[in-house]
Amino acid sequence: MPARGSFDYAIIRIIPRVERGERINVGVVLHSREHAFLAARIAFDPARLLALAPELSPTEIAEIAAHLDSIPRICAGGEDAGPIGRLTLAERFHWLVSPRSTIIQPSRVHSGICADPTAALDHLARILLPTPTSIPASIILPRADYDTALATLRRSLAPNRTPAQMRRDITAALADLERMSNSERPE
Repeated sequence: MPARGSFDYAIIRIIPRVERGERINVGVVLHSREHAFLAARIAFDPARLLALAPELSPTEIAEIAAHLDSIPRICAGGEDAGPIGRLTLAERFHWLVSPRSTIIQPSRVHSGICADPTAALDHLARILLPTPTSIPASIILPRADYDTALATLRRSLAPNRTPAQMRRDITAALADLERMSNSERPE
């Protein structure tokens, strides 16, 4: 049986409006000095973010996704992670979990004990991160259709809409997109 060792982890959150205090868990970073381990799991769902911040543009959402995508690269280290990738595991972990005043923020650091840090990270990701919204894979749209669909979804999430109205509008919008996508496919 592998030796048990301590680990530290932090939850990566998106806080679109700090003044409102709303947040979405989008990742977990775990470091174990004894196991020489540093890794992250990211589960970013733009639909959840738009539910809290419908004013975000597709460009802003893409920038957030790019920042989140850099976290596992920083954990892995190396040239792909830039100058931070040359730091030690502990230094990279501390850099990732340093408090920030940006839209992407880490939680405070928590500790635990495990024999397998990969299994511990997978467990934390299962219990702390949301399951991404399921959108049919057959919906592949040109940019103009995407922008139209995003505008429709933003309208459905307007503050004056009831949850039942939102569900109905989103379901209808996805059904329309599915039909558009299927009708434009060559046989």
